[in-house]
Amino acid sequence: MERKMFIKVFGTLIFLIGNFARIDGSHHLKWEGVAEDVLLATRQRQKPNIIIFLADDLGYGDLACYGHPTSQTPNIDSLAQSGMKFTQFYASPLCTPTRASLMTGRYQTRVGAYPVVFNPDSLGGLPLSEITIAELLEPRGYDTYMVGKWHLGVGREREFLPTKQGFHRYYGLPFSNDQCPCPVCTYPDQPCVYADEKVDTCASDDVAPCAIFSDDDIYKQPMNPTTLTQEYTAKARQWISESAEKDNPFFLYYAFNHVHFPQFAVKDFTNSSRRGIFGDALFELDAAVGDVMKAIQDAGQTENTLTFFLSDNGANLKEYTLGGSSGPLKCGKFSTYEGGMRVPFIAHWPGQIHPGPSAELGSILDLLPTIASIAGAEVPSVPLDGYDLSGVLFNNDESPREKLFYFGPAPSREVGPLAVRFKQFKAHFFIDGPYQPAMDARECTPLYMPEELDLPLLFDLNSDPEERRTYLIAPYFLQSTFILSLVNVMRKLQLEQRHLGQRGVEGDQEDAEEIYGRTDMGTISNTFIGPGRATLLQSGLSAR
Repeated sequence: MERKMFIKVFGTLIFLIGNFARIDGSHHLKWEGVAEDVLLATRQRQKPNIIIFLADDLGYGDLACYGHPTSQTPNIDSLAQSGMKFTQFYASPLCTPTRASLMTGRYQTRVGAYPVVFNPDSLGGLPLSEITIAELLEPRGYDTYMVGKWHLGVGREREFLPTKQGFHRYYGLPFSNDQCPCPVCTYPDQPCVYADEKVDTCASDDVAPCAIFSDDDIYKQPMNPTTLTQEYTAKARQWISESAEKDNPFFLYYAFNHVHFPQFAVKDFTNSSRRGIFGDALFELDAAVGDVMKAIQDAGQTENTLTFFLSDNGANLKEYTLGGSSGPLKCGKFSTYEGGMRVPFIAHWPGQIHPGPSAELGSILDLLPTIASIAGAEVPSVPLDGYDLSGVLFNNDESPREKLFYFGPAPSREVGPLAVRFKQFKAHFFIDGPYQPAMDARECTPLYMPEELDLPLLFDLNSDPEERRTYLIAPYFLQSTFILSLVNVMRKLQLEQRHLGQRGVEGDQEDAEEIYGRTDMGTISNTFIGPGRATLLQSGLSAR
């Protein structure tokens, strides 16, 4: 009976494909009518394995497949060649907010992951009430694994680690590699140095050494940068093999410490690149991607694995050649210009995602609803800021996303987003800084506070992704009804977003209502209070 049912269903599927498939003008296969529902149901029944590779501080112009002439990234390039490479995909301008948005599908202002980043002495973390991708997939039978940089808090009792946010297993460094001492970065004993100065770039020696966690426990302290990526990859390969043996679908979140400054590399990749130590680190990252994908192949899971590769923010240009490249884009990390928030993004699933470039608009916020749709998981019953991009991935549809808000490193209700994108247009209502050493433009210099503009800087990013030709520098544009209407629409969006419900960081010792006199917005500050993680670790807190 089961065999007959399979034949019947399979025959129906072939019939539907034959009647509802067509080739569009771009020579891509499109699906119409009921066939889309059939294919979606098929994907959900498959419960594909899902991998997210998240690079750290990798700029839009750093990968060979995004135009860098001397980068060696053959494995990532292979994913791009056989997958969908997005050219208009966005993250936040720095680490913690991006990671919070990735996990929850919500802006950092909704989840309290601001301002700036969590430090080793931060007591707060991503609120446990937030639903992460791992928590969505667990009820669907997924094994959920994370290796690498968490950067969403630890807590006094380790209550904010990944294992408390839906991940069955975790192995990694919860912070950035520069937030604790790092005397050696490359084989055999080369120190971590600034671009042109022989000085230590990491935390001082009175801070506890970096600790590697295995699940909830400290596994080793200090960590060794020259073997760190190898350790991550070995764990990832082990867990993939274990899930394959159990015939369980899995979700692997691999968050690299590469290529965050200071750069580091194992022996095999030291002095291996034309780009110097940055290129060495990037080459090692790429090799790790290749090793994980080889593990997928060895497990016989290539055709049933959906893979995403992206970066958490733009290149750290203040570190010159050791900080990456924004390519043609303006500014870098910390900035709300395109170089700070537009990142490489690749989606790969053989036989499901049609290879080729995509200029559709997307955001790291969109991964949670997209994954939920593909895996047949129930989305959280909270306001989401992400959109389901599965239509873009599988049918080459237009993106449902039309607008995007560019929050700076330290959002506040008084300022709100510094810039707004609506369709292809982007308006900067505030200018922010940092760091574009090769450019003397005023708006790329560090500012302590965002500076509000009398007239917004308005750009058409389809024709001017470099943000060099603003519509409002020429007086005659002010006579354009279209331009004035567009600016008014975008100003309204910016003002509305200022009042998006903001919450404080869970784990703060003080009561938000008592301090700030309100309950609707929560705290607007990630307050760091108390002795902190680093002090606790230094005083002898060890694996338990």
